[in-house]
Amino acid sequence: ERQLNTLIATIEQFCAKEESLQSEVGSDLVSQLTVDEQTTIDKLNDTIEQITQELKEIIQKRVELESTKTKLEHQIANNYRKNRNQINTDLERMHIENARSVIEDLEREYTILSDKLNEHEKQTDAIDRIINNLDKELKNKQKELEQLKNSNKDIDEHINEEKRNTDKYEVKLRNAQNKVS
Repeated sequence: ERQLNTLIATIEQFCAKEESLQSEVGSDLVSQLTVDEQTTIDKLNDTIEQITQELKEIIQKRVELESTKTKLEHQIANNYRKNRNQINTDLERMHIENARSVIEDLEREYTILSDKLNEHEKQTDAIDRIINNLDKELKNKQKELEQLKNSNKDIDEHINEEKRNTDKYEVKLRNAQNKVS
């Protein structure tokens, strides 16, 4: 649950960053971008949105699988306890003359229950593997998102540098116009 809360917080941070970037898209800086730069920013925003959605889906799937795993574990434990209690009760009630027959039946039932328990354990292991794979995929998506954020920072720095250059050019142009006048 702690990991899930961390992932949810990370998604919220990404959403906030996306909203911030979306608000910047309409700002004066955007009008100074080339068409290629605007296209790049739009693609980055689309990729961030896609990865954020994929992260949400992965987290949801993980929660569902963990819930299924927990239900199976509880069911196995409850069934085992019930059957064990029933077997103990049956053994206490049985008479000496039919003890062998009852014991054989109980052994068969125990074998069936053991097989079912083994099958449930296999299912639980499969769910664990799926969860581990989802964790790996989630980490990869987070790395990819971080790389995209870093790329977005580089574009922001480039935009700011271009704005400074434009401001310098405007000052020089005004000075030249003032000298000409």
